Amino acid sequence: MASILAVGTNIDESSDFTLTAGAPATLAIFGFTPTNELPDVPMVHILKKDSANNYARIGDLTRDTPCKVLDAVGVFRVRRLGTPAGASYGVDQT
Repeated sequence: MASILAVGTNIDESSDFTLTAGAPATLAIFGFTPTNELPDVPMVHILKKDSANNYARIGDLTRDTPCKVLDAVGVFRVRRLGTPAGASYGVDQT
C-alpha cells in the first residue's frame, strides 16, 4: 500500500500512476471516519490521461464511497477537492 496523497499536506493532486493489463489498483480515502460530519459530495476526483495529455474525470471518492477499484490500462491521477491547508484526509493506492 502506498499513500499517493498524504494527510496534512497542501498537495492536492497526486503524481501520475500507470496501470497495466491484469494489474488493477484500489484507491481509498484514509484519515477520516464515515461518521465525521462530511457531506456526501466528491472529496477526490479520479482522473485518466488521454492521448492529448489532458485529464478526464472518470470517478469520485466520497464519504459514502471511500474506496474504488480501477481495472483499466492507462495513466491516472487523483485530485483532492476543497481542502484547507493541512488536509485531514489522504488517498492510498494498493
